[in-house]
Amino acid sequence: MENKFYIIKNDYGKKIETFKFDYHGDNTNMDFVILNSEVILYENGIYIESSMFKEHIYIMWDEVKKIKIDNLRETGVDILYSDGVIGLKKIKEETNIEKFKNIINEISDKIEIEYIKLKKSNVTSIKPKLIEKRYQEYEKRMEVFIEKTGLDNIYSDEFMGAWESKFINELKFPVKVIFLGETDEFESGTIGNIIGTCGINESFGVLAHVKFGRKKRIVPFSKLDVYNKNTNETILIDDYNIWFGGM
Repeated sequence: MENKFYIIKNDYGKKIETFKFDYHGDNTNMDFVILNSEVILYENGIYIESSMFKEHIYIMWDEVKKIKIDNLRETGVDILYSDGVIGLKKIKEETNIEKFKNIINEISDKIEIEYIKLKKSNVTSIKPKLIEKRYQEYEKRMEVFIEKTGLDNIYSDEFMGAWESKFINELKFPVKVIFLGETDEFESGTIGNIIGTCGINESFGVLAHVKFGRKKRIVPFSKLDVYNKNTNETILIDDYNIWFGGM
């Protein structure tokens, strides 16, 4: 892989704090994804690196225009700067987005912090990386689903519970899936079978009971991809993951 460096200035200043996020390249110049990246806040800027690749990103604070935070779940952060957007996704329970925000506020009072609280009326603001036709189909299914729930806030605990009920009623267990995360036990790409649901979690969404060989583990649906494509299970879980992550 070609070695790429995106550095505006090499004077980082004092190191303040390190956080763990998945980085999603939401801009044209940095279209790669870094899983389990280290996001380091320095006195003069933000530095993102991967332990797997040589790529890294450094942005000076005076280049940052705005920071958007998912207000309800606090699992997503978008950093808008002069050349695009840095998309960060919380992957670890201990990652404290409130602390992340407070440190940035202390560093610079010129950076605008915007909290996003999505409701039914602005569901179309989610911009998944799908072709337009697929997204329109997703929107239609979501409109029907939202109407059936009778809920206004599509990121409430009640709506999350509605997703779990939908999984229970419409998935035909077991469902063969690919694990998209990475743990000490399982690598990304490990094959397993969903055998049921396990409730909801404020940070990680609807949880699945997954069997990997003889081992049974609880895994967020957002970390699973259906093995057999073009099935009802694929559409349902894809719809959920678009809703949950805006991906």
